[in-house]
Amino acid sequence: MSSMINTLLRTVMALSLVFSIAASAQDAAKEETPEPVTTANAEISVEELSFLLKPLTQDELKVEVEGWIGVLKDKVTAISAAQIKALSAEGAAKEQALETVNQLQEERTVLIDRVNRAIEA
Repeated sequence: MSSMINTLLRTVMALSLVFSIAASAQDAAKEETPEPVTTANAEISVEELSFLLKPLTQDELKVEVEGWIGVLKDKVTAISAAQIKALSAEGAAKEQALETVNQLQEERTVLIDRVNRAIEA
């Protein structure tokens, strides 16, 4: 009977250790997810961006490309929201909404240039 209890206790302790190690590995993986370093200033010049991207490794460049695509996605989402707002607006509010759409589209063009530069790097 006591050997069965000892076996059960060892099994419980082993499972606890396995779950603890698995949780630690997941936490470590989350902590190691690199963040892009060139996306903080969306208005960075293409030339300056090129210099920042030049020394990066392929893995680091992938992070930068994904970061710029994320910034671009946020801008496109904002454009869509502004376009939807413009659909239901009237008069001066509609004009203002359309101006906002135009401004956001210009900003999108700037971001596309940055995404392309990161891809080309």
